[in-house]
Amino acid sequence: MYPEGSQITQAQAKAWIGVGADEYSDMCKGTTRDTVWVVRSLPMSDLRDFGGCQQPSDWLLQKLRTSPEEHEYDYVGLMGALRDGNAVPPIAAFFHDRTGSYRFTDGFHRVAAASALGWTTILAIVRPATPDENFST
Repeated sequence: MYPEGSQITQAQAKAWIGVGADEYSDMCKGTTRDTVWVVRSLPMSDLRDFGGCQQPSDWLLQKLRTSPEEHEYDYVGLMGALRDGNAVPPIAAFFHDRTGSYRFTDGFHRVAAASALGWTTILAIVRPATPDENFST
């Protein structure tokens, strides 16, 4: 929808990803309508989940073990879509200054599927980290 390097608004980010109210509050934590999001291709090796500790494959395996019916459909569908070259929404992330990694706040299934397919990069919309997020490890 937007080429890499584009700067988009918070409302455009929400519409592109298509998140609900709960996901939206997590994805946009500490941001305002004036926050600029940047579309970029991120190295998979630089991604961490919001807590900073789990790799996407670890998160997905845990979810598939505890509630397979809830997560398997999304994961299998995304694997097929990514393998076939179909467009999927970007992940949402912020750059964590202290660790030099990107923390993703939306897109766990997409990251896990891309990782399983051996992708080295993934499309993301990136926002600045809040002071609280940069303080965490």
